Amino acid sequence: MALRIVDDEASLRPLAGQEWPIELIPIFDELAECSAVYGTMARHPHLLLAWREFRNHIDHQNTLAPRMKGLVVLRTLARLGSEALWKHHVDEARGAGITEDEIAATKTDSNRLARSPLHQCVLRAIDECCSNRKISHDTFQRLAQNFNEQELLDLMFTVGMYLTLGIVANTVELSSGSDGPGSEAEATR
Repeated sequence: MALRIVDDEASLRPLAGQEWPIELIPIFDELAECSAVYGTMARHPHLLLAWREFRNHIDHQNTLAPRMKGLVVLRTLARLGSEALWKHHVDEARGAGITEDEIAATKTDSNRLARSPLHQCVLRAIDECCSNRKISHDTFQRLAQNFNEQELLDLMFTVGMYLTLGIVANTVELSSGSDGPGSEAEATR
């Protein structure tokens, strides 16, 4: 697939459903609600198929409690400035019991999100990943006092997955202002 050039600029616009490569048709319905990012990734079928397996683990087999995972996702996307993806995950966060005040605080004040020393430590870990590209030794040791090995790995990989998605969304300029299949409004889960 050649890179699309519009007005002398390269573009990786999301593919509409009818444009998806034939090998991706069996998974289209599963990913259709998230068609902006996945429509972009559909330009690389092998990548999307591999990503789908990883995403399914993070979304459906994550060992973090749903509320904790929701805070991790929103704070990560907020730190990256990925507004479209952040907005997409707000309803999921509400469903996990995250309050409106906490949702708003993911964008501005991690201290307001810290219900406990563990929450504070998790939020510090996210901020360290976003700023320093790693979790500091001290923060990791505190996390290890509360999380088992699988939870520690799921925390790091959840942050990493949403950093990756946010980078893609920000780079191809997905926005929250469009609707419909293949639109930017339909970000990712």
